Amino acid sequence: MRLLVRILIACGFFTAAGFCDCAWAADCSTLQQLASIPLTRLPGADVLLVPVSINDQPRQLLLDTGGAFTQLSEATAKDLGLPVMESGVQLFDVNGNESHHRTRVRQFHMGNLNARNIEFALTPESFGDNIAGLISLDLFTAYDMDIDFAAAKLGYFSPDHCPGKVVYWDEDALTIVPMTLHNHQITQSL
Repeated sequence: MRLLVRILIACGFFTAAGFCDCAWAADCSTLQQLASIPLTRLPGADVLLVPVSINDQPRQLLLDTGGAFTQLSEATAKDLGLPVMESGVQLFDVNGNESHHRTRVRQFHMGNLNARNIEFALTPESFGDNIAGLISLDLFTAYDMDIDFAAAKLGYFSPDHCPGKVVYWDEDALTIVPMTLHNHQITQSL
């Protein structure tokens, strides 16, 4: 299985670089944006908030590109009347507080992306007024993403597109920073 994944990745790289004449390269789809979500800046802080809907109730999640799991606060679960269940996993927040609970949300909306019966870890950490929790990499990995920090926008794209054909902005402003995803952590590869 690992060898097959490496071969597919290698063929994707070589096709993008023009070194491979794979038959499927001409049949691939163009880049398709699934959602463009306006972000808000937390006043007085250098963080971005993502507007979401949890069981039809508007909330905001703190954008956490370094986290592994999207989490809701225990206060949010209580406020929304969400079920609290044992998770079987210990979760520690940045202050060392421990939680081993999870919850299930009937409907979760982010822009025009929707999920039903989705589970989230619960954290004892309180993020402040109107912040329901953290949105992290587990909700990013199924898509190609663009975080435009200057314009405060989060873009979700279908991963079904021609390899390497992801630049949809003016290419003169392009800088490539190599990155890898390892254990749900983005790392820079220099």
